[in-house]
Parts: sequence; structure tokens; C-alpha cells
Amino acid sequence: MRLVEVDARVEYAPGRTAFEGRFEAGEGVTVLIGPNGAGKTTLVHLVAGVLPLPIARVEGKVSVLGANPYRDHWVKKYIALARQNPDTFNVFYPVRKLLRLYAVLKGEDPDAVDEVMEKLGLSSFADPHVKAVNLSFGTKRKLEVAKLMLSRSARVLLLDELIGLDPPTVRLVLEFLRARAEEGACVVVVTHEPRHLQLLSGRVVVLRGGRVLRVVESWRELREYLDRNLYEVTIVAEGGDPTALERVEGVERVAVEAGPRYVVKARCRVAAINSLVEALMKTGAVIHRVEYDEISPLFEP
Repeated sequence: MRLVEVDARVEYAPGRTAFEGRFEAGEGVTVLIGPNGAGKTTLVHLVAGVLPLPIARVEGKVSVLGANPYRDHWVKKYIALARQNPDTFNVFYPVRKLLRLYAVLKGEDPDAVDEVMEKLGLSSFADPHVKAVNLSFGTKRKLEVAKLMLSRSARVLLLDELIGLDPPTVRLVLEFLRARAEEGACVVVVTHEPRHLQLLSGRVVVLRGGRVLRVVESWRELREYLDRNLYEVTIVAEGGDPTALERVEGVERVAVEAGPRYVVKARCRVAAINSLVEALMKTGAVIHRVEYDEISPLFEP
């Protein structure tokens, strides 16, 4: 069942398209990934109905639960958004009162605030003298997550990135989102972290240049796609013989930037990455660093 349907174009200035195309999401988890500037945040804000009109020009269809969030304001009760940039909380207002106000405005139970704050490790900020504006970025991001957890009536939950959250909070948030998805909610998460894709195990929508590049329906399909494609691998090493890497099976290209600590740039399949490192070590090389982006092949046309 489709809970979110978009067929629209968003411009912030004439000729400057931030997003254009179709996007759909139903019950369960949909993960948005893409390089910086791909249009992920624009799309999430478009669905939430919070793009600043008329600064942003929106043409086309935006439907959430069959309603237009820019016109049918009743649907906002059923949408919850946790922003990447927590400007919502840059106010001289007590934290606990601010969350209670959010709950009231959303038609939710304000008495649930204390429970949510405790779960997120925010109880120490319940003192009325603690103002939201003075909190750290990470703590404000927890307050954004608190908005999701307070929105118990929401059918569509939107989380724009998990940056700024400590590992225990990330685990808590992912468990919460999985549980809401299992209850039938539409959960849309923006992330750059490959491990989040596996933990959430939902559809993956890849954006690039403001458009949907591809849709992968499951974690298994995603894994199979990545295994078939090539990765850009960087190895920083010292000593040994880097020419040995040219004989490793599954490697398409090897380039070496000379120096006492030389840099090897290789293009290969994921199964060959360990073989590259092992082959270099067998020649007596000392490996200082190995880097590759686990999801970068998804961004290629």
C-alpha cells in the first residue's frame, strides 16, 4: 500500500532543480542514499510538507495518505520529521516544555515526554533552567529523534540522517523505527552508513543529481548488486612490490603514486579487496590504511 507518492519538481531558483521525478513509499522501511547534493533532504522535506514556499517552487504531485501536505493541513498530524539540522531547537525555551509543546501541537500525549526523555538519556535536561539553544548539536539531534518517538499517531516517519548521535542512541533509534515499520508505518531514513542499510533491511532508493537513479527492493538484492560491481580501493603502504597487485584476479585497474609511503588506487570487485591486501603483504609490504566506500557502486549510472 502506497502511503507516499511524489511526482514533482522542486526548484530553489529558476533553472536550479533540487529534485525532479517520481518517488513512492509504502508500509515498511525505505532508505534514501546518495552523494552530497543528491536531493535526499529536499525529498524528505518535500514529503513532510515543510519546504519554504515560495522560496522553493514545487510543481507536480505530493501525496501523503492521499492528501497534499501543503494544502490539507490535517495530514500533518500523521507525519513526523526528524531534521538533520536541528534548528527547531535554537530557542531560549526549556527543553522539557518545548517537547511538551510539540506533543500538544501534534495532538499527542504531553505526559509521554518524560518517558521519551529517559529512553534517550535526556532526563538531566528536564530542569526548567536548561534552555534548548544552549545544548550541543548531538543533544539537539536527540531532541529531533524525540519528536519521532512522541508522534505515536504518525503513519509516515521521516529521519534525515543519524549523524551526531552516539552508537547506543543509533541502536535505539533503529530498533524503534523497525518496530514502527512492523506495525505498518511508512519509515523513510536518509543515511550514508552501509551498516544501516543492513540493520534496517528495507527498500533502498538511490538518488543522484536530484533524481532517483535506481531502486533496490531488498537487502539481498542490494548485496547481489554490490558484489557484481566494481569498487575504488585506496591502499597506503610501505615497502614490498605493488606491481604484484596487477596479477590479482578480479582487479580491473591498478595505479601507484610513488613515495616512501606509496598510495595504490585499484578498481576491483568486493571479493578481491582482501586478496589485494594479502598479495601486497606477501611481498613484504606494511599496510597503513585501506579505504573504500561500500556503497559507492550504487551511485554509478
